[in-house]
Amino acid sequence: MLLNLGMSGVPFVGSDVGGFSGGATPEIYARWMALGSVSPFFRAHVTSGVAGQEPWAFGQEVTDTSRADIARRYALLPYLYSLFAAAHDTGAPVLRPLVWHFQGDATAQTLDDEAMLGPWLLVAPVVTEGAATRAVYLPAGRWFEAASGAAYDGPATVTASLRLAALPTYVRAGAIVPSQAPAQTADAPPAGPLSLDVYPAPAASTFTLYEDAGDGAGASSRATYTLTGDAGGASLVAAARAGAYAPPARTLVVRVHRVDHAPRAVTLDGAGLSPDASEDALCAAGSGYVWDAADLALVVAFPDRAGFTLDARYDPVITLPGPDVAVPLMVKLPDGTPADVVVNVATDADGWVFHPLQRTPETHAAGTVTVPRGRWFDYKYSWGDWCTVEKWPGCAEADNRYAFGAAHATKEDEVFGWRGWCDPSP
Repeated sequence: MLLNLGMSGVPFVGSDVGGFSGGATPEIYARWMALGSVSPFFRAHVTSGVAGQEPWAFGQEVTDTSRADIARRYALLPYLYSLFAAAHDTGAPVLRPLVWHFQGDATAQTLDDEAMLGPWLLVAPVVTEGAATRAVYLPAGRWFEAASGAAYDGPATVTASLRLAALPTYVRAGAIVPSQAPAQTADAPPAGPLSLDVYPAPAASTFTLYEDAGDGAGASSRATYTLTGDAGGASLVAAARAGAYAPPARTLVVRVHRVDHAPRAVTLDGAGLSPDASEDALCAAGSGYVWDAADLALVVAFPDRAGFTLDARYDPVITLPGPDVAVPLMVKLPDGTPADVVVNVATDADGWVFHPLQRTPETHAAGTVTVPRGRWFDYKYSWGDWCTVEKWPGCAEADNRYAFGAAHATKEDEVFGWRGWCDPSP
């Protein structure tokens, strides 16, 4: 219905997340929140006289997944706001059936459980109860799993692994996706830099960022970016802004995906930029670049300006579509965990082999696990064997934890007890 309404000139559409009549299960509510977060109109809504349907009414896991869905939507507001401006100007829907962009693709003509959010993001919400995987059709061209950068070539149907937090999302080659940390209060400006995630393709692509003051006065501006990839790298050209609105002074952070090899040179308006040791140093300096070998991305930062030409010289060849990635873990340990105990983590990515973590300090442990990029994995903590595995409060059996194979996505956990404390002779 949402896709058909969008095609019929009604772009601002959504559903009553959770179901207006109430009675959603935790799984249905979590899946519906994910769908709502990529719907043009996003509101959880329920009638009176039934059980509450706030995110926290369904337990901690659904609370956490709902928070992540909402945070992702707010980060994408520059992209979404620009899509609404385009809908106002041209009638193009915000949420689009695949056939909008791939009219000659017979499969795309009939798909109704996937959609394009604007021109660049393909979303495939989970609509099957208890599903552990989901088939996702990718039309012709190169696609990237949004969180990890794992690459796929279409047309193809890929199998996405699932957990309750999953919302399979893929970025189309040529994409220019703006995002920004949201404001802390309703009357405050957005927090932090403006980010552009770009995915160069041989054919030039464009995106127009729409901005205004948010005060209803009518002053606005449009900045059009053009992205072009070639055999030796990529360039991003920003045209001078059109319109009376001048955004506040800010840093622009451009993340170029995928850059699997260290760049040879990065220039801004013909002047060379300097490499920094880390992204933290880059943010502190406010200008320069970092090659993020874990995320397979080139990160460039500089003061935002009305027009510029950013050029990066690097080898764009992708040898491994989805190389393994190290996922950082940080876990708070329960009081009483002996100082000399080596805390371990085991995952299903390598057959549940235990790997030691570093105590940092005695109250915490930290380390990384190497897992397939772009896929979910299960894991648990212990002292190095199953006789000492973690327990939930009250010595309840602990479910497997899960996380996603993407760089820098640090998982922060808390262990509440150990099996040996509950059953001294297991």
